[in-house]
Amino acid sequence: MANNKAGQMNINFSAVGKSCPVNAKIKTTMTFTFKKITSGRLLLSVVVMSVLCISLHAQKKYRNERYSDAYKKYLNAPCPVEKDSIRHFVYFARDRELIHDHPFLSYSMFTGAQIMYAWRDLEPEKGKYDFSIVRQDYEYLEKYHKKLFVQLQDVTFSHKYKAVPDYVLTAEYNGGAVPQYNDDGSPGDGLQNGGIKKYGNGLHCF
Repeated sequence: MANNKAGQMNINFSAVGKSCPVNAKIKTTMTFTFKKITSGRLLLSVVVMSVLCISLHAQKKYRNERYSDAYKKYLNAPCPVEKDSIRHFVYFARDRELIHDHPFLSYSMFTGAQIMYAWRDLEPEKGKYDFSIVRQDYEYLEKYHKKLFVQLQDVTFSHKYKAVPDYVLTAEYNGGAVPQYNDDGSPGDGLQNGGIKKYGNGLHCF
């Protein structure tokens, strides 16, 4: 590459060598282009390309966030479905603490919250029941005129978490929980606590 008197640049394609094969048409186009670009214009082109690359990188990085607020314009939209007895509850799984100051409390379209309570949390010891957490959630939601949908959990999807009380996991109740298995017979991830059988006291959980 060399500069001429006008500050223009020419490319000597004969020096490129076999390591960079360029056909005749591309050579002609590139030679014409570089002859027309002064050193100042080349610098401007580099700046423009840099800005474009940064912009594209930013778009790629944040593309998952571009719809993060899209739901807001539909919050007060009328329901197109004819009015019926269907009620809508926001599902919180076992994360009951998240109902506090949650946005759904301010919208009439939601009847209440569906919360999962593990058996072991409601009966920490055999025959001793504690429904205090259920009462806490019920009273909190009631202040906002919301209902509580109670989901009782005795089956889990992880060997690390057992939803039944410890006394159920004894020989008296046949171990209380049995692991899940996949269709091919390999061990699954969860525990089916419905394997309990004790006909003497009428406890049947299938």
